[in-house]
Amino acid sequence: MVNGCTVTPLFDALGRFHASVTLAQLAEHRLLSMPVGTGLRAVLDGAAATRGVRLHVSLQAAAADAIADLAAQGLGVGILSTSMAASYQDRLHALPISDNPVSAVLALVWRPDPTAAVREMVAQCRKSLSSAT
Repeated sequence: MVNGCTVTPLFDALGRFHASVTLAQLAEHRLLSMPVGTGLRAVLDGAAATRGVRLHVSLQAAAADAIADLAAQGLGVGILSTSMAASYQDRLHALPISDNPVSAVLALVWRPDPTAAVREMVAQCRKSLSSAT
């Protein structure tokens, strides 16, 4: 991981022999990724553009489960965040992209004068996220 980047390709047996993968190596494979317009895809596309690498996304899916299932069936290399990839370590091997210069930040934002429902949602998110670390 570079600069906190969380884009991680999932390999099956191939990945077990490498500590990381480069964008140029990914360009040699069919990729399974989130659709254009998602944050994860923006990080992937931005990293490839920065490095001058043309990636080949053969299938797009909006759900991490779908990407992991397709990768497990050998239909391509899945691109998931590190946190998403952790859910599939029983059947897929995750590798960091070593030359990814793009970092991603996800943030929860709300108005300065939140409603009761928003305050409760924020409290639940804080509770959930603090127990996950």
